[in-house]
Amino acid sequence: MELFFKARHSIPDNALVKTKTLNGISIITDTIVPPHNYKQYLSKVHCLLNKEKIEYLLFGHLGDCHLHFHLIPEKNQEEKAIRVYDILVDYASELGGVYSAEHGTGKRKRLDFKKCYGESAVQMIVNLKSKLDPKFLLNRGNIIPYDT
Repeated sequence: MELFFKARHSIPDNALVKTKTLNGISIITDTIVPPHNYKQYLSKVHCLLNKEKIEYLLFGHLGDCHLHFHLIPEKNQEEKAIRVYDILVDYASELGGVYSAEHGTGKRKRLDFKKCYGESAVQMIVNLKSKLDPKFLLNRGNIIPYDT
């Protein structure tokens, strides 16, 4: 069992080493989909990544259908890989899933939050935040645009 966990935890490290070797960027998904859509999601993502010829490693938490596709684009594929990441989030959302199962939103995934949960969820957070943090001092630009 220890060997299994060691192998599983070496996957992200190996992907980062490969990314550094290519002098490229690292793009990692944190998507999760309902179990009844897992097979369809996995198939759609594999097809897209193979079609776009973007190298990747896959690891995650299979028990709850929570996957980390670690995209390893070559330098000349970086823009395409970013677009592909957006499509992977779209796929998850279309199948009843979301963009982030455990790693949070932050500034980078603010638009992914809106894509998966909608404008009404953003407004609900704005309303709550205006009561708890009326000067918007905490987590500026996370989920809620800074200029709100």
